Amino acid sequence: MASPEPVRLTVDDRGVAVVELNRPEASNSIDVATATALGAAAQQAADARVIVLRSTGRFFCAGGDLSSFTGDPAPRLQETAEAFHVAVRALAAADAPVIARVQGVAAGAGLSLVAAADIAVAAEEASFVFAYGAAGLSPDGGASYFLPRRIGERRTFELALTNRRLDAATAVAWGLLNRVVPASGLDAAVDEYVEAALRGSTGSLGAIKHLVATSPDATLDEQLDRESAALYARGASADGREGIAAFLAKRRPVFGSGTRPPA
Repeated sequence: MASPEPVRLTVDDRGVAVVELNRPEASNSIDVATATALGAAAQQAADARVIVLRSTGRFFCAGGDLSSFTGDPAPRLQETAEAFHVAVRALAAADAPVIARVQGVAAGAGLSLVAAADIAVAAEEASFVFAYGAAGLSPDGGASYFLPRRIGERRTFELALTNRRLDAATAVAWGLLNRVVPASGLDAAVDEYVEAALRGSTGSLGAIKHLVATSPDATLDEQLDRESAALYARGASADGREGIAAFLAKRRPVFGSGTRPPA
């Protein structure tokens, strides 16, 4: 019997892409094959209107599959990280909002994926572990980039130093999560964000997403210039014209998929 695909991708007729880790027997841990499949799925989902990142089984993602890094681990670790980073780059570059649906444990690379998402919703039982230092390793998947932006530098290093298990209530208070809900309400909470994204302009949401991402490293003048360029592009787009016309006509706008703003 053939092994199940480690990552599944579905895209519905609304433009909702679901990227699902599918190694429940291995706690959805990341080996080379899973990282490669995740990168391919993320690239294919890049033109969707919204991307939901989820997993099967009890764990969201237990991190790297350490059993696949035996012998001389360095080359395999690098290969896995580079494949994993294809996924992270594709998710970050997409205009579509990325929504993480988190159940169970998100450790190591799993924590990186949660931090990289634009919206993160977790069940009350979810927990988060940095994990890398406990294995004598350093982070990948953008953890050193996204975590300080979500929760701050001191809290990021505290997680690395102590390897504490961060519960969902603390994670939402720190800013890692947007919402924590009972497990029975997890899908409904994710669907609320999906519907909000579908009501909006993907191009507009993408412009906002990319402006917010660049702001921490920009001067005020640089960011104002970026805002002006993005606003011009939105005004020239079909969605921008539709949004203004709908506001003036006091009706609900009907947006398409939008277009990417200039870099």
